[in-house]
Amino acid sequence: MTSTSDTPDAITESTTTSVDERDVRALTETMFVDREAPDFYRVRTQSGDEYVVDTREPACTCPDFQYRDVRCKHVRRVQFEVGERDPDAVVDDVHDALNHLDDRLAALATRRAEYVGLLTALERFDRR
Repeated sequence: MTSTSDTPDAITESTTTSVDERDVRALTETMFVDREAPDFYRVRTQSGDEYVVDTREPACTCPDFQYRDVRCKHVRRVQFEVGERDPDAVVDDVHDALNHLDDRLAALATRRAEYVGLLTALERFDRR
């Protein structure tokens, strides 16, 4: 068996590689972006909400931006659409996350095989 520090159980969420959830939503949710004026865009979401994004700040009229002071999915979507952000940076994050998950799955498969071996060993004691 491997030591505790080598087991997948010792891998915590803080060590995982991830893609920013707001980038995921900006790229996958249905949104319509219309230029209203230089540096100002109206973003309509699939739920029918509309927000105004100012690319100079950047800023957005949505609650996520207003109350959490984060770059919201609307700002990110506009930045992708107008070419201010390169999607290749997100592609790299996705590849890193997939590689991390592949490593985690391999470690979990190894750990599973160890437990199956342990069950086989324990069955010998049940037959006595």
